[in-house]
Amino acid sequence: MPGPRLIKLYDRNAFPANAGTITIPIKRTHQISDLVLEVRATNGATNNSVDAARQQEISEAISRIRLQSGSKVYYDTTAEMNQHIETYRRGKYPAEWRSQWGAAVQEATFPMPFGLDDGDDQMMLPAPLMDSLDLVLDYDFTISATLGFATGTGMYSVYAYVWPVEPVPVMENKNFLVTEKKHDWTTLATGDHKFDLTLDERRQLARIYCWCYDQGIAEGVDITDVGLKIDSELIAEYKWCELQKQNANDCRLHWQRLWSLDSLGATDEIWTRCPDNIPNYTNLSGAVTEFINTLAGDTLTMANSAADIQGYLQLWCERIPGMVVLDFDRNKSLRHLQPQGVRDIEFAITQAAAGGDVDILEQSVMKYW
Repeated sequence: MPGPRLIKLYDRNAFPANAGTITIPIKRTHQISDLVLEVRATNGATNNSVDAARQQEISEAISRIRLQSGSKVYYDTTAEMNQHIETYRRGKYPAEWRSQWGAAVQEATFPMPFGLDDGDDQMMLPAPLMDSLDLVLDYDFTISATLGFATGTGMYSVYAYVWPVEPVPVMENKNFLVTEKKHDWTTLATGDHKFDLTLDERRQLARIYCWCYDQGIAEGVDITDVGLKIDSELIAEYKWCELQKQNANDCRLHWQRLWSLDSLGATDEIWTRCPDNIPNYTNLSGAVTEFINTLAGDTLTMANSAADIQGYLQLWCERIPGMVVLDFDRNKSLRHLQPQGVRDIEFAITQAAAGGDVDILEQSVMKYW
């Protein structure tokens, strides 16, 4: 069979409004090994800066990404979680441009894999077998000259790595990845909590992703331990920070993010959403020289701040921020967790502080049905 092709399905199409839900039909003329969503929007005319709050960036504006065929869902995550999953897949953060500068264009890339690698010739979504296929985006671009985006500037592009159509019995026998958010939770001050996972003999569990974020809090504080139980028997248990190290080694992590900053005034507190990062700031312009004063969890507090100081912030991290992965296919041998004869599968966390936002996602291997 000829090699995969990268085709453009949509090129910088405008979102119909500043907020809402958009359904984007996906062509079903080829088998799909990967979809890639790119979103861009232009900052307000003065700047796009917030102090002591979540920054207005593309992954904040796109709150949910779904690929579905009728009631069947094949991909379902937040935009932010999509970026963390892709980081584990590749070892580096997906392409983006983040900026607080006035009228600057911010961009972000959100890959959706259905195989192990781009153009995977063994695992792919058999789109020609489906009656419909839609990419559904929930979005909300905050409109402001100083604290958000310029109205009407949100645009999206969609690309696909595709393979030719094969005979129906061949496509029916193709495996592909399904990625779904299963639970969300807010951590309690103490105690264990268990999350039921999908029990379906047609699926093989490949990975469990657990994300936990609490502004200003370090890694391993809200959740100290994670584990997996099958029929109430504990079969895997890890310290949060130790599993993060293993994940970093497994994906050969080289994590960094760049940010063009524009200070609002005398106070400048930046929520990076990257706990325990290693920051470097370069002052570019302004009446005084701003510099990093303190780092607590993900939160940078700047010193010598004043309005209209511009600079570059570079962040490094030795682990994927806020996330751990239980990977049942670390060597990509396709030996996944198979639930035949199992009564229940549970993902367990041990909590030690209240207030952490938690998402639990499953990634499974299945065939079309």
